[in-house]
Amino acid sequence: MEDVIKKFGRLDVEPMQVDHPLNDGDRIKSLKVVHTPSHTPGHMSLYYEEERTLFGADILWNTEESGLVIPPSYFTSDTVTAAVSIERVSKLHFDNLLLAHQTRPILENAKEIIEKAIGRILSRF
Repeated sequence: MEDVIKKFGRLDVEPMQVDHPLNDGDRIKSLKVVHTPSHTPGHMSLYYEEERTLFGADILWNTEESGLVIPPSYFTSDTVTAAVSIERVSKLHFDNLLLAHQTRPILENAKEIIEKAIGRILSRF
């Protein structure tokens, strides 16, 4: 854990104050809220259907070694729920996947890439 603290800082921060709770299916202008609990119980992704783009935030990490993976358990509150969330977003129609903490956005065939990763991810459970 000390390595994580050195790299990312302390993880014991105060909860954020929510001004307006969002629910699955809500819209923020042209973005659709998709509830994707994984990183945290309240994690969400944003889906921009018109541009076939999913802003996945921390739902997955795109690593050079393994491709798409569920972030490690010290960053993901419930890995089983994370796998369910990944399977859920794979049913959306998107080509682009933008994730947090990545240097390589997936700018084409993202849905197919996620579908291939699902089998590998689910085999861990």
